[in-house]
Amino acid sequence: MAPRTPAPAEHQAIHDGVLSMPPNSGANPLVPHQREPVNEPITQSALPSQVGRRRAVVVHPRGGLDIVVIEVCGSLRATVGELEQQVFRALASAPHAVVCDLTRVTSGPDPTSLRALAGLGAYPRDWPAVPIALTTRDERVRAGLLEDPVGRHLMVGACVDDVIPDLPVGPGDAVSTLQLYPHPTAPRAARIFVARSCLDWSLTSGLAGACLVAGELVSNSIARTSQRVEVAVSRHDELLRLSVRDHEGHLLAEGDDEWLRRRYVLVAGFSRAWGTLPAPGGGREVWAVLNG
Repeated sequence: MAPRTPAPAEHQAIHDGVLSMPPNSGANPLVPHQREPVNEPITQSALPSQVGRRRAVVVHPRGGLDIVVIEVCGSLRATVGELEQQVFRALASAPHAVVCDLTRVTSGPDPTSLRALAGLGAYPRDWPAVPIALTTRDERVRAGLLEDPVGRHLMVGACVDDVIPDLPVGPGDAVSTLQLYPHPTAPRAARIFVARSCLDWSLTSGLAGACLVAGELVSNSIARTSQRVEVAVSRHDELLRLSVRDHEGHLLAEGDDEWLRRRYVLVAGFSRAWGTLPAPGGGREVWAVLNG
């Protein structure tokens, strides 16, 4: 598939594994990709052990929390694409934080690579519950990220030891999940599940929109899979993150039915931001962040 040309960074960020954007942008955010199975600890066998010519992915549990540290060696231009993919795979496992360690990168920044690094800030911008940190000894990279409207949502430091103390170490955010079979009653069950979760958390101002979005996401998923789907609702401060994950559905393509595209327009209209992460076996996780 030929790469798509993204809109300006302040409007959206599109990468191989995820597109994150504010609502009503008009772009198609569903890009097919693969990812490793979720709900399993990330280990050397779960993620490739190398990035570029030499690469390593190491998980550092801190205070009972999973922090994924992705160490990059070699040329930044040659490895930035693989780094992006590893970040998206790490996010798929729902870690507490992701750290990109570029202290062993041997080349200076070029504009294309710097824009790609800055684009990683789109996910924590939309869902700050999972911070992404980037460490580099190159002051030009750190300054460029802090000046970028999307990159400034990354945590930036000179080395891993600079950012680890600032990563979350307290209890995780509240999360509720529900498994649903592809049945006509599944959207209604999803709406009831999300409503009860919101009421349990005393988040009522956005309850109607959250229920609508959950129903729409489930409707789209069960229309494209014969397997169970997983609905998850998470709370972070006054934000809600809804996601629906299937394990065989294909991501929305340009030639798909207008009915499906119209469904995601409704999701965009009720969400602060929404996007997709790749799921195992060619499936997907579609997520949306709303005000609680």
